[in-house]
Amino acid sequence: MELIFEKLDKAKHNRDDFDCGVPVLNHFIQTRANKEMKQHLNSTFVAVPSIFNHPQLKPIAGYYTLSMSALAFVSVPENLKRHIPPSYPIPTARIGRLARDIRYPRIGGQILRDALFRILDQNRNIGIYGVQVDAKDETAKKFYQKYGFIELLDAHEQLFLPIKTILQMNP
Repeated sequence: MELIFEKLDKAKHNRDDFDCGVPVLNHFIQTRANKEMKQHLNSTFVAVPSIFNHPQLKPIAGYYTLSMSALAFVSVPENLKRHIPPSYPIPTARIGRLARDIRYPRIGGQILRDALFRILDQNRNIGIYGVQVDAKDETAKKFYQKYGFIELLDAHEQLFLPIKTILQMNP
C-alpha cells in the first residue's frame, strides 16, 4: 500500500476512526496529539493511504511522534560511545509513539522508515547521535529490534538506534 506522510492536521485527518487496538494509543491520536503539538512537546506525523474515498477527512492508517531527547552517557553500550566525552549527554531524537490502524496490516515498517529518514534529514541541521524508543511490550521490542535497535544498558524497555545505522539504510 502506498502511503503519504503528513503532519497531523485535525481539519484534514479523521482522528476519530483510528483504531490500533491499544486504547492509550487511540486516545492519544484522538485527543492529545494536536494539543501536544501546540505545546511544542512533539510533532505527530500521520500515514494516509494515497487513494481514499472519504468525502471530507483523510483516514489515518498510522502515526508516529517525534521529539528531541538525550541519553545519559552511561546508558549507551561501550562500542557506541567511543570518542564521546563522558560528561556529554548523548543527543537523540525520540519516537514517542508509533501505531498503525488494525485495518492496515503490514505497514509498520513503512511508518518506522519514514520516521527514521525524517530524523536523518534533521541530522543535517542539528546533532543527533541516534534514535531512542520505549518499547511498550515484547512485541513492540521485537519489531524495533528487527530494524537494528538495541537495548540500553540501564533500561531494557528503552531501545537505541545509532544514526550511522540509518545512514546505511536505503531510502
